[in-house]
Amino acid sequence: MKLHTRFFPVLALFLVLLGSGEARGDDPAAESTQGSFVTAEAVYHAGLAAEEAGNHVLARAKFQEALQVHPGFSSAQRKLDEVQVVLIQKARTVYAQASTMEGANQHERAAILFQEVMRLVEDPGNDLYQRAQAKRVSLSRE
Repeated sequence: MKLHTRFFPVLALFLVLLGSGEARGDDPAAESTQGSFVTAEAVYHAGLAAEEAGNHVLARAKFQEALQVHPGFSSAQRKLDEVQVVLIQKARTVYAQASTMEGANQHERAAILFQEVMRLVEDPGNDLYQRAQAKRVSLSRE
């Protein structure tokens, strides 16, 4: 196991604990901003650890959470964009598998795979999500 793989979760926990401590500066607004960044940084590192472990769905959720806590966090946005590309690529592969299952009259398996496409894409406005949803609904009627 790589050293940095073990380091990120420990760092993330440390940063969360540090961020939850009582602020000690003179400016409450600055303290709040610093605390939110520390929290966002911890969540970001949890996202990096999830990504490294191959859990791109969890990584996406962590990067999104980091951006909710600290919207200007450019590293989190960059990693979110990268993870989204990986997830869309996986979703396209799973969609093709689902279509193959549908063509082989394995409708139950195809419906499960179309549901997985929706989970990977996450965005209901995405064309691939919409096509997978329509296929899943169609298969559930059969």
